[in-house]
Amino acid sequence: MPALLTHYCFARRVLGEDAPKAALVGGQGPDVFFFYGRLPFRKRKPEGVVDVFGRRLHKVDPAAVYPHLFKLAAESNDKAMFSDYLDGLLLHYCLDRACHPYIFYKSGKSYDPKLSRLYSISHMYFETIIDVLISKKDGVGISPDRCLELDDSEAAGISLLWQRAEEEAKVTASLPGDCFSGGLRDYRTLERLILSRSGIKRGLLKLFFGRVSEPYAMCYPRSLSGLGNIDFLNEAREAWLDPVTGVEHRESFEELMEKAKADFFALRAIKDEALEGEDLADVTAKMARLTGGINHDGSPLDAVKTHFGLVWDVE
Repeated sequence: MPALLTHYCFARRVLGEDAPKAALVGGQGPDVFFFYGRLPFRKRKPEGVVDVFGRRLHKVDPAAVYPHLFKLAAESNDKAMFSDYLDGLLLHYCLDRACHPYIFYKSGKSYDPKLSRLYSISHMYFETIIDVLISKKDGVGISPDRCLELDDSEAAGISLLWQRAEEEAKVTASLPGDCFSGGLRDYRTLERLILSRSGIKRGLLKLFFGRVSEPYAMCYPRSLSGLGNIDFLNEAREAWLDPVTGVEHRESFEELMEKAKADFFALRAIKDEALEGEDLADVTAKMARLTGGINHDGSPLDAVKTHFGLVWDVE
């Protein structure tokens, strides 16, 4: 992440309001895999494998996996649709990479198993607030599940693409044939279930699941008045630190989004060359030079985050 609406708005800003649905759904990146089989009334097996796959994709250098997607897309009979989807996937990585250091600094991170869930919820809720603010700026009033609309045949094709890419890249255990389409369907259903326009459903989510829970943290509040004067988008350009290196930054969230936009165009050029048949090894090397070993967390692989300036008391 950032969360669903922020990625959706970013994709529309970069690709235009008439961006293809495959690109807009691609803009949700590997997050779709997190929701596979997560609904208690719609169990899917093996859901744990798909979730682990999505989480590992966030931790590795995309240059180790995404070129395999490019290669397979180049060999397919639906190259145009896959190209759109891959544009979205690259947009997701670029926004994650640019914004996650700021989000982690503000929402925190713990390596203590007893506290890690608290900080994960803090991270999720911080991103939910950013969703509210960015979508309001962009005048996006669409229901979140509508951001995930995609033709069933296209979703099935993307599932197959990921399944075959995983076999080549060997990220985790074999993926089920509906790894993407099933995750997308479950994600849409969850967004419909937790959407609370009146605020009543949000109150019920808090009652049944608790304040420190994923459903409550993902549910958009009707008002941010109870959060005081927190500058979530850092519009005042106050100093913040890279959570790994401690290097000081002052970029606002909007400035980070602009940086992500520039990164995207550089990576898309490599993707386009790959879809024209450039050798996999050359594509991988070019992409690795641009990603520089930085994963979706915006940090080097296995880096430890120690610098934080929390906006609220997590513990």
